[in-house]
Amino acid sequence: MPNAVTQMLTEVRTEYVIGTAIFVIRWFCKWKTRKWWWDDAFALSAWVWFTLLYSMEEYLVLVGAPAAMDQAMRESFTDEQRENLRKGGVAMFASFYLLILLTWSFKGMLIAMFLRLTGELAIHRYVKIVAGVSLTTLIAALLTETLHCLPIERNWQILPDPGIECSAGVNTNIVIAVGNVLTDVLLLAVPPIIMRNLKMPLWRKLRILFLLSLGLFVIGMSLARCIMTVGNPKTVNTSSMWAQREAIVTIFAVNAPSLNVLFKRETWSTHRSSSGYIRDTSGSDKKKPARFEAYTMTNFETSSKGSTSDLVKPNRVAGVETHISRNATEV
Repeated sequence: MPNAVTQMLTEVRTEYVIGTAIFVIRWFCKWKTRKWWWDDAFALSAWVWFTLLYSMEEYLVLVGAPAAMDQAMRESFTDEQRENLRKGGVAMFASFYLLILLTWSFKGMLIAMFLRLTGELAIHRYVKIVAGVSLTTLIAALLTETLHCLPIERNWQILPDPGIECSAGVNTNIVIAVGNVLTDVLLLAVPPIIMRNLKMPLWRKLRILFLLSLGLFVIGMSLARCIMTVGNPKTVNTSSMWAQREAIVTIFAVNAPSLNVLFKRETWSTHRSSSGYIRDTSGSDKKKPARFEAYTMTNFETSSKGSTSDLVKPNRVAGVETHISRNATEV
């Protein structure tokens, strides 16, 4: 097996193990806090599409795909090679659907969390509007992938050359990038609005800045990948590897709020009761108010993602903080 192929397979498998480990840790944290919400359903959906997409990527590394190949190149292949490329073309066509579903599952995780955290705040209506925009861009991406090259069989046609659009999906890449970035930018506005009236130490603000920077970083990766593919469709295979790297950053960013409980002493020494209090497992009946870090974050393509957090203390800021405090244990 060529060295380049071995390296690609190693990267694909390593990234899958890392991504799956993050999801497993998230579910462990949710089990420890005994709180499951709609964003957890989206998390399960994201892991399913993530698994299928990485399986498809590994298959494509092995068989290849007829991405942006001209007529002369297609005619130079043997019948066996053409059959392998045809199978790779089918896999690439399917992988675009998996990428779309994975990307918007991430968005669903964040939108569901924001809807829960902002239930009684004015920004709740804004989050609903963003949810509508996200659904619209999802439908647009799915329709573009289905209709950008008709009849559908031309997407994996080897001879004659079906053209750049059918083999490289230029329009699909553009629609995915535009919808993904648009939704992510709208989501990035939510954490600053929620937390503008909250007082917090400088180190917490720095944590928020770091997590938000992940979202900006992935937005840049998404735009660069789209420009790379549109400007030179022959780089579609390289851009696919960058899409995988985006996915890993995204998985960390969207799961960061749930992973936070790993670093809380209460997670390991106490358990939460249904009343929202912490009861010491040593046998004491004394109740203490549950204190959890309220996280808010935004998502970007695989795509992405920013994240914010603040340890909420009731009555510090009237209205906004009281509401977030009540919802903090849900994150």
